[in-house]
This record gives sequence, structure tokens and C-alpha cells, in this order.
Amino acid sequence: MCTALIQVRDIWGNYQTCRCLPDSESQALLATNECIKRLGLRKEKANVSISCPGASDTRTNGLTEIQFTSHFPTQNSLHASVYVSNKILDPAFGPFHVLLGVVLTLPSLKGQTLSLGKDKPFVIHSKLGWKIAGKANSGGQNFLHVNHIQLVSDH
Repeated sequence: MCTALIQVRDIWGNYQTCRCLPDSESQALLATNECIKRLGLRKEKANVSISCPGASDTRTNGLTEIQFTSHFPTQNSLHASVYVSNKILDPAFGPFHVLLGVVLTLPSLKGQTLSLGKDKPFVIHSKLGWKIAGKANSGGQNFLHVNHIQLVSDH
């Protein structure tokens, strides 16, 4: 499982380190309640269902904006609207403070990307050919899907 440390800007203008899960299989952008409280960020009401294989469906309890950078010194800063949830994945894998879905994860890969327009999928060139990813229209339903698969093998 790929993880990263990111610097998230708090309400006082300082940056705090958060443990991040870049998930190229997820539509969701999530942050935990604990993280949002520690950062002092306000959240709007948002009650969206989250579906994750192997877990019962859960709901978000807010929506907020975050600004973040790499853990390493950089001038690049990203903004994201993230849903707030009680936890991200199973605690045995964490703790994670932020989950960055496909909309932010794949464009960060070093490869040629082509946008199909705002709020539409994009394509990225890889050694395996062109991959299509991005937001999928849910027909107006408030629903996010998170994919996580764990493989246990002796090989």
C-alpha cells in the first residue's frame, strides 16, 4: 500500500504533517474528523454514503476545503474539497488522516495526461497504454465508492 506524508494548512496558517493514502482506485477525497479538528477547519453539512469492499456502508459527516503540499520543500500547493469521515480504512492499516482519490492521485504521476473537461474523466499514458480515470457520474446520487483489496499469499 502506497502512503505519503503531506503538509496540510491549518486555520492559523501553519502546516501540519498528516499521513495520506493516495488511492488511484477511489472516487473519494476524505479526511478524518480527528484531522479536521486538529487543523481547526470548519466543515459544512454533507451526508454522503461511502461504499468500501469488506466494510459496511458508512456515511460522511461533513465537507471541508484543505490546502496541502508535499512533505518535502516545494512551492506547489494543492486545494481539495474533502468529505469528513470517522475513519479511513481499517485501523490495522492506519492511522490515515487523508485519503486522496483518483482525481488527485493519477494526475500526479509523471506521464502525459489528457483532460476530457471539468468534472469528466481524464486519460494518462503509461507503459501499459492509455488509462482512463476520474469522476464517474452517479446520476445525481450522493454516493462515493472506495476500492481497497488486500491479498494475502504465501508466494
